Amino acid sequence: MMVVSTLLFFLLLLPFFASSVEIWEVENFLTAQISELNVAEKDGNFNFTHSPPTLTYPYTLLNSTLGTTPPSSKRSKTTTITGHISTTPTVSSSSLPFTCTFTCHASSTHTKFLCTTPPLPNLSLHLKYPSTPSTLYTGLGIQFTPSPSSSTFPPTPVPLTVAEQGVGRGLQPLTKIMDEKHHGAGGGIHTTYAPSNVFSSNYNTSGYVLNTEYTRFIRGGFEVRSGSISGGFIVGRSYYGCLEELSGVTGRFEGVPEWTGG
Repeated sequence: MMVVSTLLFFLLLLPFFASSVEIWEVENFLTAQISELNVAEKDGNFNFTHSPPTLTYPYTLLNSTLGTTPPSSKRSKTTTITGHISTTPTVSSSSLPFTCTFTCHASSTHTKFLCTTPPLPNLSLHLKYPSTPSTLYTGLGIQFTPSPSSSTFPPTPVPLTVAEQGVGRGLQPLTKIMDEKHHGAGGGIHTTYAPSNVFSSNYNTSGYVLNTEYTRFIRGGFEVRSGSISGGFIVGRSYYGCLEELSGVTGRFEGVPEWTGG
């Protein structure tokens, strides 16, 4: 097996695949770790505790060849990438083989992906999207603090789980009092009734995952407690163009009845 790169350069193919544009350049785009997740519940309040990882796989090692599936039409194309997620910069006995498939549609700026590895107990996969230190994120559900426009958002991993929002949500000393007297009812800055597995950025990009397993957003990507991760990545020519393409995934509201217009 020949390792050629730890960089993923993925091409968004334009109509009829006459030309291409580089949209994805991420070093070690797929990583993993093995760690226990402890969940405690009391009166509807959940507390997630992540134990230190017992094993980490910080390196993405690609095979020397990429497989391309012949398109069923001139409107779509699928590329398959294989390799190993490794504990070291080279393939070792503890490395995990992976397969990622990416599907592009020539009429859109939407790339769908599916990455799989052998399932292991307490395994989490982390897929990274393109980002820079100046990338700002919005989305991930109904959040009240901090402001999504802040350059520090999100400051910590955001668990995409439904939970009591809490009383205080980080405001002290109210949150501390509620936590101590009412079993953690103070909540936190990201506890929410309505989490979402979708984000958008100030660079006219958006990403999402379709997994139903426990998921966290870690700045620049999603971490899923599973041996597979599926979702998509969207690049818009404008912010509104990005949201329009994204609404094709999340769904669109029907227009209001004509009689409401008077």
